Amino acid sequence: MSQDDLWDRIGAVNAGMLDATGGTRSVPMSHHADREARTLWFITADGTDIVDALAKGPTAASYIIAEGSTGLYAHLHGNLALSHDADKLDDVWSAAADAGFKGGK
Repeated sequence: MSQDDLWDRIGAVNAGMLDATGGTRSVPMSHHADREARTLWFITADGTDIVDALAKGPTAASYIIAEGSTGLYAHLHGNLALSHDADKLDDVWSAAADAGFKGGK
C-alpha cells in the first residue's frame, strides 16, 4: 500500500491503539487525520500516561489500526509530541472527543 492509499483510507477509520514507545501501555484513541501535513492528531487529558511520558519532550510512538470493515490493518511508527494549541484543538474536536470529555474542551 502506498502512503497516498493509507492517507486516503485512514480518514474512514475512527480509532486505534496508541503508545509512547517504551513509556506507556497501548491505549485506545481516536485520531484526526491531517492528510496534507501527514499527521495524526490525538486528544487526551493532562495526567494520562501518554502526557506524562511526553513531559520531557517528544518521543517515538506507535499506532495500530485494525479495521475489518475497511480492510485497513496498519502499524504506524512516528514521533509523538504535546501541543496546547487551542486553535488546533478547535479544529480537531469531534463528536467522539465531546463524548469522552464530559467537561468539554
